[in-house]
Amino acid sequence: MFSCAKSIVPGLENVGRLSKNEITNINHLVTYQLNRHTMTAKELFLNIKQQCIPDNLEISDVAGAINSHDKVFIPFRVKLFENGLNGFMPHYRGEQKFGWDILPGIFRLPLTHLSNVEGKKLEEQATKEFEEVVETKIGSNVLRRIFNAEKYGKAWDLLFQAQHAGIRTTLTDWTAFIVSALFFATEKSIYEDVEKSDAQLWCQMVPEENIISDSQYFPKESMYNLNPSDIGNVYLINPSIYIDNVEERLFEYNMYRQKGSF
Repeated sequence: MFSCAKSIVPGLENVGRLSKNEITNINHLVTYQLNRHTMTAKELFLNIKQQCIPDNLEISDVAGAINSHDKVFIPFRVKLFENGLNGFMPHYRGEQKFGWDILPGIFRLPLTHLSNVEGKKLEEQATKEFEEVVETKIGSNVLRRIFNAEKYGKAWDLLFQAQHAGIRTTLTDWTAFIVSALFFATEKSIYEDVEKSDAQLWCQMVPEENIISDSQYFPKESMYNLNPSDIGNVYLINPSIYIDNVEERLFEYNMYRQKGSF
């Protein structure tokens, strides 16, 4: 996690914090030998992280952010690969206030009391109402419908579009492009306490087996074959964007501009 001021001057702390949950999904019972000590995959990951990620990393401009991606996080990924931890991909998330936890919008105040099941039920209701309002007030042509014939295509695409319309969902926004995340971390806030605070930029090293899309590559399956209301795992989702007349599909256009993942 980065701490960064509105002037884009961050220092680094707990980079890859969220990856501790993802590491447990590595389906290896293998241990590794390093410096004469037997290490689990998680211990090896943390050891390499300590080697590759500086205690104090400052970004003073956009070029510095790009350099951090190219010279810090990609070499970290390569080092993991060289030590048998294959397929980690860095993804970034920017937030306006330092100290915020990563929390889907639907579980933020005043709805922090909701259970996962309750949150999903509310999400289903919200996306249904979102579709009805858009079709009534704007017209159905602004909605993305290219995957409606897939088993859960309509459900997923309504969820993505609702997220980009500001509807609270169980999704969180991520991007593989560090500059895009930096924009969200440093954009102006209407709230004085947020505007005066430092911002933060998260980096999560996501295992490739947890990255899914609409493509079906063995042993993965398309996300459109998975029920978004009962998915049973944590995934980083990369929806395809179809740029033909994309500006006419308002919410997919937002996805396209932000180069977003969920």
